[in-house]
Amino acid sequence: VVAPIARAPGNAGELLPLALTVALQQASLPVASVEDMQPDDLKVVGTVRLGTPSAGLQQVVVTWDVQDPQGRSLGKIEQGDQVRAGSLDGPWTEVAPLIAEAAVAGLVDLLYRIPSAQ
Repeated sequence: VVAPIARAPGNAGELLPLALTVALQQASLPVASVEDMQPDDLKVVGTVRLGTPSAGLQQVVVTWDVQDPQGRSLGKIEQGDQVRAGSLDGPWTEVAPLIAEAAVAGLVDLLYRIPSAQ
């Protein structure tokens, strides 16, 4: 299950989880919706942090935390880049799929190292 992202800029909170769900499904991994979550399902929880703008640029860091059913972290991957300051304050329509696609390899590797996910 890919959880919605709380307190994310623009519409990242809804678009990033949707894009990640699609990317994981394209990698042949089963992904349930939050509404269909079962007690033994793993959850991927994302966070987005934007740094303070400086010289027209801003650091963005997206972290994906794979959690067990009790909410304990089983592993994380982190993505980061410099972007034009303020460019992620609005729609993430174009960037969300790119971020999700870039995250999949790390998440698949992480998931296959978790015994309960195999």
